[in-house]
Amino acid sequence: MPRHRIANEITVMIVHGGLWRARAAGRVLVAEYFARVPPNWRMRLAAQYAAAVVETAGGVFKRQEPRWREQIAAALVEARNALAGGFR
Repeated sequence: MPRHRIANEITVMIVHGGLWRARAAGRVLVAEYFARVPPNWRMRLAAQYAAAVVETAGGVFKRQEPRWREQIAAALVEARNALAGGFR
């Protein structure tokens, strides 16, 4: 699974599973994934995850999902935190 796919998978877990549960599952997925791929792939995860979160937020807006404003605001905070090193 290429690096960008792992970021997308984590994002899907957040959208469909709730943020706190998804973070825990995401950490397990990341640990297992990076145990099997070249170590330097981990360096780009934060940027790819942030991009996947922003892309998903665009879909929330496009579909005008309930509470889309709050969801997009939360997604942007999540992306910003990931870029600041908040996703581990």
